Amino acid sequence: MGQGNGRAEISGLGATLLRELKRFDGPVTWEVVAREVWEDDAARPLRRARFDMVLARIRKQLEGAGISRELIYASGTGHVELVLRDGDVVVER
Repeated sequence: MGQGNGRAEISGLGATLLRELKRFDGPVTWEVVAREVWEDDAARPLRRARFDMVLARIRKQLEGAGISRELIYASGTGHVELVLRDGDVVVER
């Protein structure tokens, strides 16, 4: 992950969450995404806590790289979305 260069390298659960958001290509409930990332039978509150923790970590990494945390938009009604603008690129490795 670079500092302020507009590029961030996200790995682990953060990368998995981003990949799923990209795959849905539009607004999706946090619960649907969380089920894709964590396929266990964890209770809803635990799944939500995991989701929020990973999302916060991603946003911190994005901000450190000079990328708006709003790249991952949360509607406030339970929906999240990866919002790519012209020139934004997601590279999966």
